[in-house]
Amino acid sequence: EKNQPATHKLAHWIVIKDCKLPKLAVRYIRSKLLRLENCEIEEAYLSNSQLDALEIINTRIHRHLDLRNTQAKTQRVEIATRAHLGALGRVERLEGSNVKLMPKE
Repeated sequence: EKNQPATHKLAHWIVIKDCKLPKLAVRYIRSKLLRLENCEIEEAYLSNSQLDALEIINTRIHRHLDLRNTQAKTQRVEIATRAHLGALGRVERLEGSNVKLMPKE
């Protein structure tokens, strides 16, 4: 499609650690690894990506999580569930994705 960014380049690793962000937008990427570790993020847009490995460790995504059409060959996803985030919860968009959200114990 004309308006879609190219996804032909492969990033080796994308690691984001120890941060507090109002918004994270990492869309249309190909990467061996995308890791979010020890982060507080209000809104995370990680859609339309092809990943060898996705790791979300000790990270809270509060208001919006968009993983539409993202495929990860392996995954370690440990995030607080909507129920743990309070009454407002979080909007989760997972259509077309193989990512499974597992609550952090």
